[in-house]
Amino acid sequence: MAGSKRKAAGKPGVSQPHAGPGGREQAGVRGRGRKSGDGKEKRTKKTSMKGSEMTAINKTAMAAIAKRYRARRFRRGFSLFGVLLGLGLASVVIVGAVGTYNAARESANRAEALVLLNRIRANIEAAFAGAPSYGTNADLVAALDRRGGVPDSARTVVGATVQIRHPFGGLVTVTGGPGGITNRFRIQFADVDNEICAALGDAYAGRSRARAGVISITINGAVLASPVTAAQITAACDDGDAANDIGFIFG
Repeated sequence: MAGSKRKAAGKPGVSQPHAGPGGREQAGVRGRGRKSGDGKEKRTKKTSMKGSEMTAINKTAMAAIAKRYRARRFRRGFSLFGVLLGLGLASVVIVGAVGTYNAARESANRAEALVLLNRIRANIEAAFAGAPSYGTNADLVAALDRRGGVPDSARTVVGATVQIRHPFGGLVTVTGGPGGITNRFRIQFADVDNEICAALGDAYAGRSRARAGVISITINGAVLASPVTAAQITAACDDGDAANDIGFIFG
């Protein structure tokens, strides 16, 4: 009995919880209070963690947007530079192509002018092969045209008059018996550049009447008797662009 009393009494100064319904209620309230406090702390921690995470995400997103904007600005600047560079290169190519085209066209026209000179000469000689003379200061273009001796590429018609024009646009005249000498004829190219004048003259430079049938070359009014040197031709063809007249007397 004494032992059971001591157990029941317990330790001195320590109150024992009530085992009744009231005691269990108080214990439940204290437990719920602790759980509620713990939940608030956890929610506060979660909220603070979410806030810091959102701040970090926002910073990362803003940094990515700024980087993308800087890259886009750089690409735009580079594209503008590329366009300007492309335009510069294209202009250089175009200028070079135009220069090459003009040089090729001038070379072709020069060759065509030489062909025209020799063709007119051959056609005149063929047309008047059985004639006693070429006339006296006679225009032979109409007679040559009636015989089909004017090339289509050089033939033009002004009103009712047939004209011959060389590839550079100037007039070509064919005169029989220049100066009253009826067994000769003259072919003259008007309004040619210095270079074309020299090229036409060089075709007969150094040739005599016996070898090539050319008697003289008249350049801008100066009569050069055959054989004419290249130096004489170069010195005479100096009237400038589209301003030289060069004539050949054959017979």
